[in-house]
Amino acid sequence: MNVRILLATPNSEELLFLEEVLEDIQTDRHWRGWVSIEPLHAMSMEDAVSVLTDVSVDAVVLDLALCGGRAADGFRRLQQTAPHVPVVLIAQPEDREIAVHLMREGAQDFLLSPDVDAAPLAHALGNAMERHRLLAAARAARTLDPLTGLLNRSAFFSLAERDRRLAENLGCRWMIVVAEPRENQPLMVEAAQNRDLLLIGTAEWLHRLAGPTDVVARLGETRFAMSVFDSGAESVEAAWSRIHTSAEESSVAIGAAIYDRAHPSPLEMLIERAERDLAPKAMAVRI
Repeated sequence: MNVRILLATPNSEELLFLEEVLEDIQTDRHWRGWVSIEPLHAMSMEDAVSVLTDVSVDAVVLDLALCGGRAADGFRRLQQTAPHVPVVLIAQPEDREIAVHLMREGAQDFLLSPDVDAAPLAHALGNAMERHRLLAAARAARTLDPLTGLLNRSAFFSLAERDRRLAENLGCRWMIVVAEPRENQPLMVEAAQNRDLLLIGTAEWLHRLAGPTDVVARLGETRFAMSVFDSGAESVEAAWSRIHTSAEESSVAIGAAIYDRAHPSPLEMLIERAERDLAPKAMAVRI
């Protein structure tokens, strides 16, 4: 397998170091099977945009120093240029919160500069490309729910499990939210059309609340789920408070379970815990 990786850093010594790390990844076979890695170079944002515009790239390693103190703007520019290419960030220790925030905006992973080596970079790049592969496979295999356009149960379990592992590796917290419209039973029984509109409304409500890296799906006939990461911009408690307030205004029943690295739980257990937390369905629907 041939993998083309863009190394975007303004530092020539850092560029040489990253090339050596990629060579170690290839030589030591940190990925399954034999992989040929082709590094591409960009020492300015303009160079990075030019490469992404002209060449097919499998992943980007972006040194936040390339963004000249405007990390969010630089990342968004790359994302707009190549929205389907996964990005792994390299940040200085003092920029950790910025890197976590950019993960919420769509970056797949980040490494602090002192931690960059063959094994962690191989792991980060492998996860990033696999997550994008799963998303592409989900679309190609028609794993979208035909009514709401959200991911279906199977796709959600694949991507949420990836998120759980990422939370474990990063040492950050992560939350599963489940949601279900509060049913007015006569409405649900009388007309399938009304029921479908109810479910579509719930799906649109969740989609509006989700961040760029959150995964939203339809789990069952009337049940939905969302995967939410803790970040420097918003903790899982703050996210839960925001979602809970909106749910009360929209008459949607919700439940949540938070993954804690100190007390790890498998994905299925987290979903079961969130489902038990669902509020009783009583109010009339006002979506």
